[in-house]
Amino acid sequence: MDELVGDLKALLDAGQAVLVVGSGVSVASSAPVEGRGPVASWAGLLRAGLAHAGALGALNEGQVRRYLGLLEEGDTEDFVTVAHRVEKALGAPRGGEFKRWLRETIGALQVRDPQLIEAIAALGAPIVTLNYDGLLEEVTGLGPLTWREGSEIERWLRGQEPGVLHLHGFWRQPGSVVLGVRSYEDILRDGHAQAVMRALWTTKSLVFVGCGGTTEDPNLGALLTWAGRTFTGSEYRRYRLCRASEVAEVRRAHPPEQRVVPLVYGDAYGDLTGFLRRLAGVREVDGGGASAEAAVETPMASGSSAGQGTATPAPSGSPAVGGLTDQAILTELFCSLFADRRDLRQTFIRWKGFEAVVLAIPGPDASIDVVAAKVAEVLERKGFVDAAFFDLLVAAFRRREKDIRQAQREILGPR
Repeated sequence: MDELVGDLKALLDAGQAVLVVGSGVSVASSAPVEGRGPVASWAGLLRAGLAHAGALGALNEGQVRRYLGLLEEGDTEDFVTVAHRVEKALGAPRGGEFKRWLRETIGALQVRDPQLIEAIAALGAPIVTLNYDGLLEEVTGLGPLTWREGSEIERWLRGQEPGVLHLHGFWRQPGSVVLGVRSYEDILRDGHAQAVMRALWTTKSLVFVGCGGTTEDPNLGALLTWAGRTFTGSEYRRYRLCRASEVAEVRRAHPPEQRVVPLVYGDAYGDLTGFLRRLAGVREVDGGGASAEAAVETPMASGSSAGQGTATPAPSGSPAVGGLTDQAILTELFCSLFADRRDLRQTFIRWKGFEAVVLAIPGPDASIDVVAAKVAEVLERKGFVDAAFFDLLVAAFRRREKDIRQAQREILGPR
């Protein structure tokens, strides 16, 4: 097992992994929606859909009971059948009731505990999700992309467009939501969507996180079948993170030719966050929380010496030009560069090696000046403030190079 963990770490460090996030992550990170129940799971969402259709009279009581019975059996084909009936009853994808139902269920989900998603983001890999909700975006500050956005996805594949790729759609774009038979047929017929999925499989190693039975759905199942036929002799592994008790089940679900290997993260669902933090090199403190002083071994960027102890910044709190401390100069600079917390967080997530900084960013309600001050403090304490760091800032904010270089001179001195 240590060999598999080492291989996955190497893939992450080399930028060769893509994280595929399933509904298990949403379930663990959110609370049930009042009046709707636990809609983060597929079964919970469909139950809420049947209730909505029943209340409207679009399905009668007998139909609702029968379809609820199908959900209890837990078969993927039955789930797709029920989802089709919900789509039809609510007028998907353009019907007002379908849009309202999405907004009042998936759209009403809120992050209860961000730690699992923060641990996922700390891995620094591109994120693909099978979920319709925006929980990943809420925590990471990234924007959503759906399978219908062709040119944006091409830029995302090339690393030029940040975002979370929603393979099965996003609730704010009802036409993109892949739920029942009709919508699955749409995505399976969409040449661009299928090409994107095959490109991901061909060029990267997919890592399934919180997916469980999600890998049995028709769209992902078609990809796995294609991969099994096409890459039977491939040397490259794909990983599905699972509990120790699920190894045999995962092996049955993925025949050897698919090259999907089970990787145990622990005995209980709650072990996943800690496993991902260790995988990212983030040190934990008592109580299971991530330390703001997390030790991250990954270098910041190719050719960069930042964070590797090569710089000798001024001691924390020491006055610089004009009587300002280095932290105050950085804080003032960040407040002028970034519009808000989301903007700052999104930028640091894109820069490999800043996982500890991202984890230290205060919550969504924090103002930009509070966030900027905290980030400046962590950057200086960890020795990340060197010439390479300012080069990264200049690359991101070309029009502000003069201001950035001025701050660099005030903190590091003349070149």
